[in-house]
Parts: sequence; C-alpha cells; structure tokens
Amino acid sequence: MPRKRAAVAHGLQPPQLPGVLPPAPAPVVLEDHASYSGVTLLDADLSGAQANDILLNQTVCRRVRFTQVELSLAQFTDVQFDTCDLAGANLAKAQVRRVAFLGCRLMGAALLNARLDDVLIQRGNADALRCWGATLRTVRFERCALRAASFVGSDLTGVIFRDCDLSGADFRDTTLRGADLCGSTITGMQVGLRELQGVIVTPSQAVELAQLLGLVVVAEGGER
Repeated sequence: MPRKRAAVAHGLQPPQLPGVLPPAPAPVVLEDHASYSGVTLLDADLSGAQANDILLNQTVCRRVRFTQVELSLAQFTDVQFDTCDLAGANLAKAQVRRVAFLGCRLMGAALLNARLDDVLIQRGNADALRCWGATLRTVRFERCALRAASFVGSDLTGVIFRDCDLSGADFRDTTLRGADLCGSTITGMQVGLRELQGVIVTPSQAVELAQLLGLVVVAEGGER
C-alpha cells in the first residue's frame, strides 16, 4: 500500500514514497558519494558535513540537522524533509525532484545553480535564502517567511508564492513569467519592470508594485 503522502496541490507531484520506511542504519554520515534510499533519517545531527555527489532517494528526513552543510552536486529525489534544520546549508548544483520541505528552517540557505522540479516548501522560515542562478519548475512556496531572500539570476517561471512574506526580497535579473504572488507581502521587494512581465498579482499588489517602480498612483479623477 502506498505511503500517505504530503498534501501537495496545484499540479505538484508529491514525493513517491513506499509504505514502510525503516530507520537508516547508524551512524548516519554524509560523505562523498553517500547514498540513502528507502529509509527514514530520524533526529540525526549532520551539521557542518561536507560532501560531493550524495543521493537521497525515497527517504523521509525528520528533525534532522543539516545546518551549515556544504553539499555539491547533491541529488534529492522523492524526499520529504519534516521539521528539519537547513539553516546556512550550501547546496551547489543540487538536483531536487519531487521533494517536500514541511516546517523546515532554511534561514540563510544557498541553492546555487540548482534545479528544482515539483518542490513544495511549506510553513518554512527561509529568511535570507539565496537562490542564485537556479531553475525552478512547478515549485510552490506556501506560508513561508522569505524576508530579504535573493533569487538573482534564477528562472522562476510559474512559481507560486502563496501567503508568503517577501519583504525586501530581491528578484532582479530573474524570469518571473507566470509566477503567482497573490496573498504575499511584497513590501520593499526589489524588482524591475522587465522582471514583472507576466507576473500574477492582486489589484492591491499591482498598486504597491507600481509605487515600487516610482509611479504615483491616484484615484480616478484625482487631482494633484
């Protein structure tokens, strides 16, 4: 019987997880070419680990500490991160497919030149996240803190930011066509007219964005 999967909506493919995931054998270690498949990582402290080309496949990570890890060319496929701590994690050239981050801490994490497909980030604190030069496809941020996050140089086509705090977030030099910002706080967001082509916003957000671009918005028939 398939394992009950994380609630994922709006076309996202959730992690494909088997019905039973035994605990990973101890000790859990992240080193070059490490691979964990079909297991649960529970309450492990992997802080500060440095490794290249690791693989997590059909794995649940619950309350695992990945703080300040340096992982290059990591592959995460069909993984659920549940209340994990990835603060300050550096994931360079990561491949992330059908992954859910639920209630995770991602403050100051870096996704550099990464590829994300079918990814849900829900109820996360991702303040100061750095997502540079990345490609995101079918990605949804939901009820996340993304204050001062930076997406410079990333392709965010169709990404959904639902009920997020994007105060001071940097979207310069990004592709945002079809991205949905409805319900999110955009105060002080750094973005240009080019990047805003095709972005989905509410009327009140449109006024706020116009003001960010230096326009003075007045009511119909208003005088100055």
